Amino acid sequence: MTEHAKPLIKVVFASGTDDLNARLIERMREIYPELPLSVVSEFPPDARDIRWVRYQIDRPLRHNLARCRAAFRGAKIRLGAIMLTPNVPLWRLRALAFLLAPFQVMAFNENLNHFMLRPRSLPAILRHAMWRARNFLRWHAGGKPATMPSRPESHAALNTAPLEIQATSFRGRSGKPRVLIASPYVPFPLSHGGAVRMYNLMRRAAESFDQILVAFTESPGPPPPELLEICAQIILVPRTGSHLQPDRSLPDTVAEFASAQFDAALRGVVRDLQPGIAQLEFTQMAQYAEACSPARTILVEHDITFDLYTQLLA
Repeated sequence: MTEHAKPLIKVVFASGTDDLNARLIERMREIYPELPLSVVSEFPPDARDIRWVRYQIDRPLRHNLARCRAAFRGAKIRLGAIMLTPNVPLWRLRALAFLLAPFQVMAFNENLNHFMLRPRSLPAILRHAMWRARNFLRWHAGGKPATMPSRPESHAALNTAPLEIQATSFRGRSGKPRVLIASPYVPFPLSHGGAVRMYNLMRRAAESFDQILVAFTESPGPPPPELLEICAQIILVPRTGSHLQPDRSLPDTVAEFASAQFDAALRGVVRDLQPGIAQLEFTQMAQYAEACSPARTILVEHDITFDLYTQLLA
């Protein structure tokens, strides 16, 4: 079969955070909708109509390249989408796109702005580079000490730009115990395994508990109706800006979710509604345990993080 006769496909190389990857997949559905879509990622996408090619983070680049070439044999990649998020160290996954379709790579940032690596896209590439540089300088201009915040008010030094926090009114029923759930992501739609776990647990727990969800969001708008049905109150705290963080001794993923607004939202819920238990979803939420006091805290670990980062280090 000649190169021109091969059927065209489009491929998402899922190299961002789970929520960004889900948004990128939906965006790529809209571009050349007639072309079949494949996703190269560690874990299978939620949608059943998308072909999944497994990316093994613990295997060398040549292994994953051979796996992709075998999966796409007989087809030609019309577009290969990557996510340029500095805080996600999946550069070998992004490299697959360039090795498989060097002139068809479409690069997206966190806002889903994109450009292709072609000479005519040079203005867009320069704008992206300048945007990254401005964010880098903004984060480093303050000269913050590289220390772990130890007091509640230390969050005031982090991400203090005024934000519009979205909150629904409390709709709890008298007599039901109250549970506070703090999450780095809105657990609906069910775009990744963590969301599937959280949503189904919350759906069952809603029968016996008034649940107050406090979550970060990257997409403005009202909470999904599926969550409004099972939560007594929902508070969404926007997460904005670059993934580049000030030079601190915090792990990058922890620093990415260090927010004075989120800290204040948790303290307000504890003060006003007095939940007995605070459930902190994902390891990076452990930094907010003190903000939930005197509620008893439960930290939920979704992944074997130590094993994952040992593989990344290797």
